[in-house]
Amino acid sequence: MAVRKVVTRRGRGFRGYFPSKKLNRMVEYESLLERDAIYLFEFSPGVISYQEQPALIHYEQGGNLRKYFPDFEVTLRTGEIIHIEIKPSQKLMSKELDQKLTAISQFYWEQGRLFRLLTDADIRQEPRLSNLKVLQEVHRSELDLTMSSEYLKHIFTFHEKVLLADLYSQIGRARVLKHIAKGELRCDFFQSFNSSTNFAWLSLESDYDAVQF
Repeated sequence: MAVRKVVTRRGRGFRGYFPSKKLNRMVEYESLLERDAIYLFEFSPGVISYQEQPALIHYEQGGNLRKYFPDFEVTLRTGEIIHIEIKPSQKLMSKELDQKLTAISQFYWEQGRLFRLLTDADIRQEPRLSNLKVLQEVHRSELDLTMSSEYLKHIFTFHEKVLLADLYSQIGRARVLKHIAKGELRCDFFQSFNSSTNFAWLSLESDYDAVQF
C-alpha cells in the first residue's frame, strides 16, 4: 500500500506531531482539527491502529480520473478498515467540495470499502474532547499503578460501578485517569472527569469494540 509522506498542503499553516502511545510513534497531522481527531482514535478501545494519509486513491469525477489521499486509515478490532476524511463544517458549504466528496464516497461504496467524513461537529464534542486531552497528558506520565491496581480489583469485587470522586479520594485522581487512559477502567466521556455523578467501572469485553467517532 502506497503511503504518502505528510507534507503541508498549500493554504494550510499548521503542522504538528502527536505522541501516540497506541502506535508507539509520532503521528503527523496537518491541522488542529486533524490533531483533535487523533484523540478519538487514540482512546477508542475498538481502534487497534491508525495511519495518517495511508494510500493513494484514484476515483472518477465528471469523466476524469482524479487522485485522493484520505486523511487517515483506521483499523478496528472487528477487522474493519475505514478511510477517514477530516473537514471543517463550514467548508462543506462549497458545491465543488460537495461534488468531490460525493464522488469519493461513491468510489468507496462501489468498491465495498468503508469511508467516513468527520467534521468539527463530530470531533469537538465537549466535554469529551477536553477529557481525552487530559487522558493524553496523564497517559504520558510515569506512575506506579501496582497498589492502585490491587485496590481496584478489591473495590470492584463488591461494586459494579464506583463514583470517580470516590476513587480519586482513595488512590488519587492521576492514577484513576491513568487506569482509564490504559483502558483498564471505563467511564462516561461525555461527563466531566470532575463531575460528581460520573461513575467508573472495570472494562468489559463489550467495551473493547467501542469507538469515539
